[in-house]
Amino acid sequence: MNTKKIAGIVLMIIGVVLFAIGSNIKTRVAEGRMEISAGQSKVDSTNSLFSLSPGTKPFGQALTSSGQRQINEGTSEANRYQTIANGLQIAGVIAFIVGVGALALGWKKRRRS
Repeated sequence: MNTKKIAGIVLMIIGVVLFAIGSNIKTRVAEGRMEISAGQSKVDSTNSLFSLSPGTKPFGQALTSSGQRQINEGTSEANRYQTIANGLQIAGVIAFIVGVGALALGWKKRRRS
């Protein structure tokens, strides 16, 4: 088996693995975003409860400020991992395509011999 065929197979395997890892990360990010959404709903309902009176509004904001900060941090982290997942999937597709090309060139060369 020539080098181009081996490189092609290796690149195809790497491409599939990278794509699978990216898909796994995207699934976990989606789960995290659902938790973030549930937390945001709780914070919003608490804020709306305390915003009925101008005198209680600062208390509601004080109660929910740490939760809102965690939600904001979680959203930022989810965005970061979403970007990583997209990059891994794109790299996986590119590696797979390059691997198919290298494999095809390896077969083409053999036919000429």
